[in-house]
Amino acid sequence: MKSFLLLFLVLQIGNSYGQFLHSSKNSENNVYAPWVESILFQAKNLTNGLFLSPFKNQTNAKNLKSNFNNNINKHSQLLPIKGPLVSQKVVNLKIVKASAQIVDIGESENENNAFAANGRRYGTNNPNDKDDILALESQQSTSVAGLTPSADVSFEGLNRLSNRSPADVSMTVGKNHIVQMVNLVFAIYDKSGILLAGPFDTNTLWQGFGGACEDNNNGDAIALYDQQADRYVLSQFATSGAQSVCFAVSTTNDPLGTYYLYELATQRTPDYYKLGVWADEQNNAYFMGTNSGIANGYDVYAIDRASLLAGVTPRKAQYFQGYANFMLPADNDGSLVPSAGSGGFFYTMIDGRDDYFSDPPPANDSIDLYEFKVDWDFPAQSTFNLIKSFQPPEIAEFNWTVCGLFARACLEQAGTAIKIDSGSWWPMQRFVYRNFGAYESLLGSWTVNTLANGEHAAPRWFEMRKSGAGQWYMHQQGTYAPDDTHRWMSSIAMNGQGDIGMVYNVLDATNNINPGIRFTARRSNEPLGQLRNEATLIDATGVQTQTFRWGDYSSINVDPVDECRFWMSAEYIQTTGDNSWNTRIASFNFPDCVSVVTSNPSQSVCSVDDLASFDFNLAGDFTATTNLSVLTCPSGAGCNFSVNPIISPNSNSQLLLSNLSAGVSAGNYPMMLVATDSLDASLVATAALNLDVVDGVPMATQLQAPINVATLVSTISRTFQWQVIPNSSSYLFELATDAAFTQVIESHVTSSAQYLSQVSLLPETSYYWRVTTQNICGDGMVSPVFSFTSSPLAGQCEIGISPQTVQIFDFENGAQGWSSSSLSGFNSWQLASTNPNTGLQHWHITDITQESDTVLTSENIIMPSGNNTLTLHFDNAQDMEANGSSACWDGGLIEVSTDNGETFVAIGADKLLTDSYDGPLQSSSLLPGQNSWCGNPQAYLESIINLDDYRGQTIQLRFRLVTDSAVGFEGWDIDSVKIQSCVIDLGIVFNNGFEN
Repeated sequence: MKSFLLLFLVLQIGNSYGQFLHSSKNSENNVYAPWVESILFQAKNLTNGLFLSPFKNQTNAKNLKSNFNNNINKHSQLLPIKGPLVSQKVVNLKIVKASAQIVDIGESENENNAFAANGRRYGTNNPNDKDDILALESQQSTSVAGLTPSADVSFEGLNRLSNRSPADVSMTVGKNHIVQMVNLVFAIYDKSGILLAGPFDTNTLWQGFGGACEDNNNGDAIALYDQQADRYVLSQFATSGAQSVCFAVSTTNDPLGTYYLYELATQRTPDYYKLGVWADEQNNAYFMGTNSGIANGYDVYAIDRASLLAGVTPRKAQYFQGYANFMLPADNDGSLVPSAGSGGFFYTMIDGRDDYFSDPPPANDSIDLYEFKVDWDFPAQSTFNLIKSFQPPEIAEFNWTVCGLFARACLEQAGTAIKIDSGSWWPMQRFVYRNFGAYESLLGSWTVNTLANGEHAAPRWFEMRKSGAGQWYMHQQGTYAPDDTHRWMSSIAMNGQGDIGMVYNVLDATNNINPGIRFTARRSNEPLGQLRNEATLIDATGVQTQTFRWGDYSSINVDPVDECRFWMSAEYIQTTGDNSWNTRIASFNFPDCVSVVTSNPSQSVCSVDDLASFDFNLAGDFTATTNLSVLTCPSGAGCNFSVNPIISPNSNSQLLLSNLSAGVSAGNYPMMLVATDSLDASLVATAALNLDVVDGVPMATQLQAPINVATLVSTISRTFQWQVIPNSSSYLFELATDAAFTQVIESHVTSSAQYLSQVSLLPETSYYWRVTTQNICGDGMVSPVFSFTSSPLAGQCEIGISPQTVQIFDFENGAQGWSSSSLSGFNSWQLASTNPNTGLQHWHITDITQESDTVLTSENIIMPSGNNTLTLHFDNAQDMEANGSSACWDGGLIEVSTDNGETFVAIGADKLLTDSYDGPLQSSSLLPGQNSWCGNPQAYLESIINLDDYRGQTIQLRFRLVTDSAVGFEGWDIDSVKIQSCVIDLGIVFNNGFEN
C-alpha cells in the first residue's frame, strides 16, 4: 500500500509539474519561490527516473527532431542587443556571503529528450561500438619525454559560496590578472594568488542596468580575455522568467574597473552557452553556441564585437538554429588574428549509428567543422556552413557517451552510493584557434567512453591544421587513458610554441581515488598524438554526496605575457558532504620555453612611406644570449634589428624595415622572425609577421543601389551597394538631406561594398548619398552623388496614389463572417463590449490559465490585383503573459490561408509594418519558438501588415492565441479590421487640361 501511495504521489507531482511550477511564479518578476524550485526539481527527477524511461515523450521527441532537421536556417536571423550602460567599478561591488541554500541546477528539458522512440537512452547500446583504439595506444605508450612539469604556482579559488551545483568553473588570464567565474560568483586575483577583488554575485555587475541581467543570478558564467583588444569579457545567462545572455566588456585593460554592459535576449533558452573571440576584420565577432534543451535544438550566434568594445549600440546579433549537437565556437589565442576573411569556426562531434542526430542515423562517427561568415552590413549574406566532416579513417572511431545522453548518475565514488556526472555528450571548453603564420591550428577535447562494454571515461583530444589556402586536415588525435582511472571534464590549450596542456578531473572508486585534479602536456616536437605522464594538481580528500551534478566545465589558458605558461582551474572535493566542492587555480611552464611576443604582428604602410617597424620582446624562460634573424625580408628592403643579439636581462628589440618607398613594390609580404639561443641552436622561437605595402589612394567607386532618383525607398531600413574598388581597405558612406552634404545624418565606415542603413527617415522626402574610398594612404576619390525619395508612412499611399478600402469589419452589427474555434483546449473568443477601440463591439479572448490553442477566422476575402500596395489594418490591444522583455509565455499571432482554410501559415515578422511581434513563445509551448504578440500590457495600436504577396488571390485571415497552464491575464482585443489598397488618383493624372 505504501508503494502504491508513493507511486500515485510521484505521478501526480510529475503530471502537474509544469502547471505547479508556472502557477507558483510571481507574475510581476517571473521568479519562483526557492522552496518551489527545490521541491519540484526533486519531484521532476523522481518522475524522470521512474516513469519517463523507456516510454516517455517518445513521439514528441521524434517530431521535434524531425522538425528541426527540416528547418535549419538558410539565412541568419536577427535579434537586438540592449545596451550599453557603463557599470560601476568592480572594486565597489558588494562582497557576497555564503548561502545556506543547497540547490542543484537541473536540466530537466534535456532529460526529457534523452530517449529514442524505442525507449533506449541515446548514446547507449550501440552494437557497433568498440574499444577506443587511441585509448589502447595511450595505455601501451610510456613517457615520451619525461613527466609533465609540476605546478609551480597553486592556490585555492572560489568554493561553494552559492551552494549550487555544478561548479561551472571558468577562468581567464590577462597581462596582470586572473578572473575566475564559478557558478554564480566571480573574483579577481593577481598571478601570485592574492585576491584583489570579490567574491561578488555575478549579477551585481549589472546593477542599474535593469531587467533580467540585474534581477537574475543564474550562472553558466563564462570569462574570456580578448587578447587582440587587451580587454576582458565577463558574462552570465539570465533564465528566470527570461532567456538572455548578459555581456560585460571591460572599458580598459583593468578588470577591476568599469565595464560596458549589454543584454542579448535570445529566441530560446541559451543553456550551456559558450563564447569565442574572433578578431578577423571581415568577421569581427564574439561567437556563441547554445543548447535550447530540445533535440536538434543547438544554435549559433554572432555578436557585434566591434561595438561591444567601443561601448556603442551594437548591430543586431545574427543567429542560425536547429543543429544536431552542441556547437563550440573557436577562441582566438595569440597575437596573430585569423587569416584574412576567415569566418568564425565551430566544431561538434556526431556519433555514427545513433539516431539522436538524425533519422535515419548517420553512418559514421565524425568531428564536424563549421564556419560562420558574418556580414554585419548585409546580414542576408551571412552564412553558416559545414566546411569539413572528419570521418574514419581520418579520425579514430569513438564511443560518444560514457553512460548515455544526460545520464547524470554515472561515475562511481568510493564510500557512497552517489555517482557523478560525466558530461560526456558535448564538446568541452575551449576550442582553441592559433595562427602561427605558416599554418593555423584548431585544438579541442571532450569526454568519451573507451570501452565498448562498461564505463571508462577519458578525454579525446585533437589538433586540426591548415596551411595557406589549403584545406583543414587532422594533424593529430589521442585519447588519454594510461590506466583504468576515470579522467573527464577536460579543458585543453596550446601555447605560442605549439606545446599543449590539458587539465581534467580524476576518479577511481576501486582504488579509492576521489574526485581530484590532474593535468598532462606535450612539447610541439614530441611524437604526434601522445601526451606526457600526468602530474597531480591536487588529490581529493572527500567525496560528493546528495547531488550527481559535476562540472559542467574546467578551464585552461595560456599567459598572454610570455605565450608559454599554462594557467588552469577545475573543481575537486576536499571534504565529504552535500555540495561540498572547491576549486583550485594553478600554473605550470616547460623549462626552456621562450616566445617572441609582439603587439603589432601585422601592419600596413603606404608606398610613399620609407620605414616600418615591429616591436617585440623575448618572453618565457629567457635567460640567455639570443641571436635574431628574419626570413623572407621583402625584396629591395633593408631588415635590421635595433638590438641584436639580445642579452639577458634585456629582452626587447625592434625589427626595422627601410628603403620601402624606393625598393619595395606594392603587395603583401609575410615574414618570420627567428630567435636562436647562442649556445644551443635547437632552442628556437619564432613569430609570424606581415607587412602590407599599399600603392596610393584608391579610385572612386560607382554607386549601384538604390539607383539614382529612386522612389519608395524604405524609411526604416535600406541597403546601399556600390562597386568594389581594388586597393580600397574601407569605404566611407554618407547620407545627407542636401546635395552639398552640409546636413549629414548618417556616416559609417565599412570594409564591405554595401551597407544596411537603419536610421529612420521622414516619409516622402528627398535624400542624397555618396561613398568615399579609403586605405592606409588616405581618402580616395568621392563617388558621384545619388538621390532617392523615401516611401510614405507605413501602410499609407504615396503622392498621386489614393487609399481604397477593399473590405472592412467593424463588428458593430455582429461577427461579419468571422468565426472562432479551438485547435486545442478551451475556446474563449467572443464578441464583447468591455474594451472596444471604436464603436460598441469588438472581438475579445481571455488569456486563460489552461493550455489552449484557439483561432478567430475570417470569411473568404477576394484580394484585388495590380494595385500599388495592399495592407491589412486592425486595432490591437494586448495584455498577455510575457516572458521577460522579449519573449512570451502566452501569445497571439496572425495567419493566412490561400487554399480555402485547408492550411494556414504565420505572417512573418518582416511583413509587420508597425507593432512588431514581442518575441518567441517559450520552448514548452504548443507553438515553441513562434513569434507572437504578448504586450504586458499594450494599449490599442493600429497594426499594419503588408499583404502584397496575396494580390489577386482569395484568402482567409485568422488570429491565433496560444496559452499555457498557468498565470492568466486580461487577454487580447481585436477591433476595426480593414484591408486597404492604393490606386492611381485619376483626378491628379488628368489635371493638365488634356482629359479628352
